[in-house]
Amino acid sequence: MTTRDDLIAEDDQQAPQQTWMRRHWKLLAAAGVAAALAIGVAVASLTLTGGNDRERMYLELVRDNVFPGADREQLLDIGYGICDLYDEGYTWTEVIAVLTDTLDGNDAGALNVYATGTLCPEHLDKSPNR
Repeated sequence: MTTRDDLIAEDDQQAPQQTWMRRHWKLLAAAGVAAALAIGVAVASLTLTGGNDRERMYLELVRDNVFPGADREQLLDIGYGICDLYDEGYTWTEVIAVLTDTLDGNDAGALNVYATGTLCPEHLDKSPNR
């Protein structure tokens, strides 16, 4: 039979582990938010140039960070497809949901940020970080 003292002792043993998990979760979450903001700022600063330069920047970002060596036309189709979704009224979350049908969440998020920041910066206001 478990007594009240047994439950308290068990709780005391779990407390350090739970504290450690909570502390590290907050650090990981903070690092994720900081990284997303840094990527958003970097991509937004790239939007001051024209069409071909925007496509070049998009391709460099995607190939350097998501799909090395991927086909140029396919990547541009994906990027402009993201822009088309925003033109149709999709929200940031809805675009990510569409992308995660075929990609993992990190790749979907990166493609969304890169496409929006370079190919269709008029939709940057849809970002939850804005």
